[in-house]
This record gives sequence, C-alpha cells and structure tokens, in this order.
Amino acid sequence: MEKPSSISSSSRFPRGFVLFVVLAATLELAFFSRGPLISDMSTLSVTRTADLIEEGHDVDVLVMGASRSLAIDAKKLASELDEYDSSYNYSVPSLGTSLQYSMILEKYLDNADKPDIILLALGPEIFGQFKIDALFNSLWSGEADRMRRFFSLPELLEYMPYKEKIFVVPLYLRNILNSYSYRAYVRDYLDFHLFGIEKWGVGDVFARNRRLLQTMENTGGQMVYWPDRHVPIDEMIFENIVPLGGLAEYEYPSFYLRKDENLRRFFHIAWENNIPVVAFLMPVPAPRFALMEKYRNFNYIDRRMNDFEQLFKTVFYHKTDINWDMYYFGDSSHLNAEGAQRFNDQFVADIKQLLKQGIGGAELSGDGLFFDLGSTAEGRVLINGFQETEQNAETGETWRWSDGDASSFRFPWIHNSEARKFRVTITVQPFISQRGREMVLGTSISSTRVLLQAGVREYTVELMFPPGKELQLSVAYENAKSPMEINLSADERVLAVRWINLRLQYAGGG
Repeated sequence: MEKPSSISSSSRFPRGFVLFVVLAATLELAFFSRGPLISDMSTLSVTRTADLIEEGHDVDVLVMGASRSLAIDAKKLASELDEYDSSYNYSVPSLGTSLQYSMILEKYLDNADKPDIILLALGPEIFGQFKIDALFNSLWSGEADRMRRFFSLPELLEYMPYKEKIFVVPLYLRNILNSYSYRAYVRDYLDFHLFGIEKWGVGDVFARNRRLLQTMENTGGQMVYWPDRHVPIDEMIFENIVPLGGLAEYEYPSFYLRKDENLRRFFHIAWENNIPVVAFLMPVPAPRFALMEKYRNFNYIDRRMNDFEQLFKTVFYHKTDINWDMYYFGDSSHLNAEGAQRFNDQFVADIKQLLKQGIGGAELSGDGLFFDLGSTAEGRVLINGFQETEQNAETGETWRWSDGDASSFRFPWIHNSEARKFRVTITVQPFISQRGREMVLGTSISSTRVLLQAGVREYTVELMFPPGKELQLSVAYENAKSPMEINLSADERVLAVRWINLRLQYAGGG
C-alpha cells in the first residue's frame, strides 16, 4: 500500500509568506521597538518612566504628577535635602484619566521599595478639566494609547478598579504591536529625512529625544516642553475650565464625583502604606487663574483638599502662590525654561521648610519646629477658630486672627509614645478688648495662663502633652469682641488675638 506523501512546510506556507513574517518580526523587534526615540515628548517620557519603574528604580522622595510637573528638577531637590538621599520625577503626561495617579503608584509599589515621602503635583483643573470624564471615553481618547505603553494588560486589569476595565482588552490588543503604535512617528521621521517635511518643528527628532533622555538623567526626570517660548494671549485655552463653584447647577455633576474618587483612591493607597503625601498645585497663567477664581474653583479645591487632610492623616495640602504671569509659560499649562527655574528655586525652599516643620515625621530637637502662621509655608498644622490669612504688603509679615472665644492647633505628624513636656513659644498681639486679659493654653492633661500685653510680644510656656498620634493645643480667650462692637469700624469679625508664629520644642531642649 502506497504511503501518503508528507506535506512540506513550504507547501503549507509559501516561501514569500515566510519571508514576509521573518521580515515583519525583524522590523517589529529591531526597528519599531525604537519608536519612543522618534516619538513626541510625552510618549518618550511615558516609556522612560515605565521602564524605570519596571527596573525597580526606587527613591526616597517620589515626585508624581502630569506633564506640567515634569518641569520639577528632582536632582536639584535631592541635593538640597539633608533628610533624604535620592529623588526622581515620576510625573507622567496624561494617560487619559486622573485615575492614572493611583494606578502608577500601585505599579511603583509592586516593583520598588516604598518611598519615604511623595510630592504630588496637581493641575488646578484636577477636579474638573474635562466635561465628560467617564473612563470609557477617556480610554478611547488620543491620549489613551499611553496606557498600553505604561501598563501591561494584566496590570491594567489589576490596577483599574472600575467596571469599564472590560473595554481595556480591545484597546490593548488593538495597539499591542509597536508597528501599529509608532507607525505615525515612523512616517513623520521618514518624511523629514527623505523629503524634508518637518512635523515637530525640531528637525531631527531622534537627536532631540536623545538630548531629552540625557537631560532627564541629569535632572532626575525633568522635561520642559517649551524652553524658549512665551505663550501669547491669543493662544490661551479657556474651554477646559468649568465652574466648580456651582456644582448643583452644572450639566454633568457626576464627573466631579469621579474626579474626587480618583484622587481619594490615590490618597487611600498612600495612607494604607503609611506614606506621607504633600499635595500642591502647579502654577497657571494669570488669565486662566482669573477665570478659575471667577468660577470659585479654588474655594472648591481648598474644601476638597481639606477634606482629604481630615480623612487621611498622611496627607498635607501645601498652598502656594500659583497665579503667575504669562511670561513664564510656553503654552496654557506648561512652564518654559525661565518658569521652571523660578518654580524649582521656590519649590526646593518650600519643601526644605516643610520638612523642618515635621512633614513625614517630626524632629523637635534643637530649634524645634517653627510654624509661620498665614504664610505659604505655614507648615503641617491644622487650625480651627481662625480667620483667613492677612499680610502686610510692605514687610511681608503674615498672620491669622483668632475668631471668637476659642481656637485650637493640631500637629498630625508629631507623635508621643508617652506623656511628655513641650516648650511652646508664640508670637501674638491681642486685640484691644483683650489687652491685660488672660489667654489659656491647654492640652487634655495640662494648662497654663498667659497675661496678654499690648503690642506684638513673644511668650513661652511649658505644657504636658499626652501620648497619642497627634498633638493638640487648645486656646481660650477671655474677652473677644468685634471692631464694630467697640465702635472702631464696621468690621463684624469677632477678634481676640493676632497670631504671627508658633514654635514647638521638647522642654529642656532634648
């Protein structure tokens, strides 16, 4: 009986097809895998940061945020901090949704040791930049392809908490090949070198990206999008600013809840891992700031961030002056080189001051912790019963008036394992009705009285503070009144004492 002839592989797969597969695989691995080096700046940053995290590149100070916070020079920051040895800017341009912050943090913690502290930079539009923020729409936006470059499919399914994760699978599979993801960049690269058609306005993109990678290496991840540009007013974008002050009347109220939930999830992960977080807003050009102020957006942001501070004791919201002249911006959001330099100088000074005030763990030896009340670097102190900040424009001195008959201070970072005596030094000025009267400073186990004299004076007392996870200091006033009550002016505020600063030390200096 004649045996059937075997079917050769060449008959099953024509030689041309085999050659095509080999060529395609070679190009996929050898050429298209270099796509980030001929990509736009955001894609380059995303792939670089993802690689570092997967390599387990951990740091003491972790800087996080979106594209505008890539202006932060983490190497400069680390060089100025005595408390920490290393810092890196792991900010990532938008991945299509504010959910990226918690997802990136989860990936970092799965690949590296937890940082000592996180500095989280937020855009002032964090709670309302897009009118539709459903994850489904975000994932299918033009920015969503960066999700695939940053997260593997198992990571996306693990870190994404919402039911919309089912839509991630087709999105991921659609972009799984580098030849598909980077095809536009390859086309633009070839157009420039073969035909002189320039897409990005920088000439040789490959050379530009090599320089950017070297800059990121030298600065700990910094990337300035428009170094030499100053944005003109006619290019200022206002359409993505929505009125946070009128939530009940807004057409899409649900998107605020999603934005809030995304940020709350990030803080919750940090809290579970006992990682202190300093959250702060990046600067915005003055025209955009004015519109957000008109919409009462900053009132909403302050309220929500204060809620997060109360809910998660590891969170501190650091308020700074973010209303900057357009001169410092290359576009509506991103700082130019001069803006980045100005920001980094101030940022380093602020973080150094905050660390001295106990952010991430208090150390009260020596001069102790100093709280400059009312200043932008007021410190990690939670206050109750105080008016808003006031300032002397000529001297720069800041203060807060106590409001009513009582007020209090809480210091969340200062922990007592057992009852301990502290030296409390305050600089205050009594209101007219309070002069010559007593102010009572107290804890749950100790109290003392201070006789207030006219003018700005310094007073020092010693108090026992009980064991616990945060120190609390209460203050009671004898005769608070409003200026209107004593016919000084029409001011209806009930004032007692003008508080200028406060210092905490261990009694005996130890």
